[in-house]
Amino acid sequence: MNLAFITKRYGRIGGTERDLHELTVRLVARGHDVHIYCTEVRMEAPHGIKVHRVPVIGFGRLARFLSIAWLGPRRARRNGHDLVISYERVFRQDIARCGGGTHRVFLQRMAKKSSPLTRLFRALDPYHKLVKFTEKRQFTAGNFRRAHAVSELVKQELIDIYGVDDSSIDVIYCGVDTDIFRPENRRTDGATVREELGIPADDTVALFLGNGFKRKGLDAFLAGIGATDTVHGLVVGTDSQIANYRNLARKLGIEARVHFVGQQSETSRYYAAANLFVLPSVQEAFGIVVLEAMATGLPCLVSSRAGAAEVLPESMARFLLQDPHDPTEMATKIKEVLEPATHTRLAEDSRNAAMNFSLEEHARVSEKLYRSMCG
Repeated sequence: MNLAFITKRYGRIGGTERDLHELTVRLVARGHDVHIYCTEVRMEAPHGIKVHRVPVIGFGRLARFLSIAWLGPRRARRNGHDLVISYERVFRQDIARCGGGTHRVFLQRMAKKSSPLTRLFRALDPYHKLVKFTEKRQFTAGNFRRAHAVSELVKQELIDIYGVDDSSIDVIYCGVDTDIFRPENRRTDGATVREELGIPADDTVALFLGNGFKRKGLDAFLAGIGATDTVHGLVVGTDSQIANYRNLARKLGIEARVHFVGQQSETSRYYAAANLFVLPSVQEAFGIVVLEAMATGLPCLVSSRAGAAEVLPESMARFLLQDPHDPTEMATKIKEVLEPATHTRLAEDSRNAAMNFSLEEHARVSEKLYRSMCG
């Protein structure tokens, strides 16, 4: 098959970028022609993947958004591919992947954490108006053939908000590299990271990993750490407002046991240094980081609002964060997870469950969908 993928950035930094990179590498290995249409290139393409840069007409994020939404599909169609798969909100495609959830739900969830003035500015912002307009058009009949939802949560959003027919939506969960993210790393990389950060080997470490701290609930994470007596918080990622979160750690009196390490390329080292993973997101369509934590053998405290909650092992269901912003709930569940017998069982269950979501399995399921549409 000759496949075209449309994305804003081609690289490996964010979860969506890693997902696309790993999928396309495996599609090439299976003998398919793969083309990437993007406005920004962050890495050299592996052999067999052809990258087409889409020009940005104008300046600013409005221009970048509109350029990929309008020009991306036009460039792809002009080159006669068998399928055009969008990883962005664009006007026309064969498969529309909804990887971040609908923008309307995102705005609704973020409004609950924002001041009245911020909500007003966001409501008047032409960028958000354009995103909502494009997303509505994307999921209008005739502009796509099938929708790819990254979770049942996202599938339901598409049905409820845009009236997409249930039968035209495929739920395909993300995949994880179970060779890179594995429990054995704790004896090597994990010990090294702890030594670098000055964390004693016997101390407990809760890991938070991601960018966009407000949406992912870093304030809730810090409050939860503050409600414990000795747990260290390890924060991997970056945000334009990071100084505010450092100040919050100081106000909570936990500055000495919260470690901000910034954005990291080898995140597997930091999973290996932790005893558990926490994702208290306000809005999360899926969350590849949860699969990475599970593959490393970490128990996960995940917001019930996150799509990745759907792939947790059954034994972890009672540890879902029903109210991610309740520090008492988080601290209580951290304590329960760390009970030796419970922690051992959850660690094993996590790893076993993650093995069902390997990158090879993700590529197999995706390829099956693509073939069904080319038949």
